[in-house]
Amino acid sequence: MKHLATHLLHGLAAASLITATQADTIAYWDQNSNGLPGGSAFGFVTTAFPQAASQGSGTLSLANFDTSTAVVTGNTVFSTIE
Repeated sequence: MKHLATHLLHGLAAASLITATQADTIAYWDQNSNGLPGGSAFGFVTTAFPQAASQGSGTLSLANFDTSTAVVTGNTVFSTIE
């Protein structure tokens, strides 16, 4: 019984250490703070990808999407990214 109680206490101590740690950011893209082309046009310019991560390490690339573009306020932007 003493062994069982000791193992239980060690398990609880380990569990409390695990839940106290925070996860590291692998990669994060702060899309709410991205500047828009020309300061007023909406959309991603065709040269915006791949995007480097705002925090952490990684790149965001597009594949198999509608590549049609439009010129908005003198900037060529993708018409649709879903």
